[in-house]
This record gives sequence, C-alpha cells and structure tokens, in this order.
Amino acid sequence: MTGRAQLDKLIAFADREELPFDQSGWDRSGEQIALLFKAYLARDLYGPGYFFEVLNPSDEVFTQAVNILREPEAYERSLSGSNP
Repeated sequence: MTGRAQLDKLIAFADREELPFDQSGWDRSGEQIALLFKAYLARDLYGPGYFFEVLNPSDEVFTQAVNILREPEAYERSLSGSNP
C-alpha cells in the first residue's frame, strides 16, 4: 500500500469517527502530518530509532547542527558566538 493510500485510510477513519475533514488545515499541515505518519510507521515496523531517522532530516535545526559539527570552522564559529 502506498503512502497516499495509507493517508486516505487515515482520513476515512477520521470521517467514520465523525471528525470532519478540514481542507484548509490539511493544506497547511498535510505534509507534516504525512511525515509524522511515516515516522510512526517506521518506528512501529523497525524500532524506536527509525522514528528519528525519518523525522530528523526535515528538521532545519537538526540539519544545521549536523552541518556545524561536520565543518570544524563552522563549529568553532558557533562556539565563539560568531555568525556562520
């Protein structure tokens, strides 16, 4: 089953539970909901660490921190308070 099919099932489930679909809310948050859904599914299938394997690459602060740690000069600048 594709990711889209899983999301459609989630929306259908919410409808059966009388939780109306909010298109404007989905337009605003749908990508984040889909990513969280994928992360929880990865956690359930493969273990807790996989939740973050899926989620962290989309976290701007996380990726910036990883980049700083990979570049010694950027790391030193961040420690000294200088702008990268």
